[in-house]
Amino acid sequence: TARTIAEGLHRTVGGHERKREEREQAKPDGVVVMRSLGGIAVEKGKEIERAYKKLLGQRIPVVRAGDLSAVRDRLAGEFPHAAEQIGVLLSDLVEGEEIRFRPTLLVGKPGGGKSRLARRLCAELNLPLLRYDAAGAGDNAFAGTPRRWHSGEHCTPLEAVHRSLKANPAVLVDEIDKCAASRHNGNLELSLMPFLDGG
Repeated sequence: TARTIAEGLHRTVGGHERKREEREQAKPDGVVVMRSLGGIAVEKGKEIERAYKKLLGQRIPVVRAGDLSAVRDRLAGEFPHAAEQIGVLLSDLVEGEEIRFRPTLLVGKPGGGKSRLARRLCAELNLPLLRYDAAGAGDNAFAGTPRRWHSGEHCTPLEAVHRSLKANPAVLVDEIDKCAASRHNGNLELSLMPFLDGG
């Protein structure tokens, strides 16, 4: 009968829903950002291993989006001239899902509040933010420098993860129009390219 079929469908659909919920709960939260160290001299490797002990092989939690309409309302109240841009910035986010912004360029007159808007957006989302001063950038240090040099450093996005212990912090590249254009030791423009790839 129709009632028997409906009850069977209800049990089947309910069973699928329960299994999906169980799978979601079983999934470990967070991501492994740094599985291991490689290609580093032993003495240097131990130093880095100590510095990155909290990251190596560990699941680092991700920041998830909360109430986006409340965030939108608060920011639009604070930045009424940028309400449309705030909508665009929040358009890729889904409540309860991992926060993942597309690479975004804020353009406007000096003193218009671009950097402040970026800082406030991240604060409202409880998303850690690392500011990188592009005005002082004259090489490719943003992407890290080789460990064979005594001044070798990791990339800026990894530093943001290291400082915040969150897997998806934001990086604000401020004053990007003031970075050096010379390519003698690489430059910021070239070092940013791999990070802009959506893959």
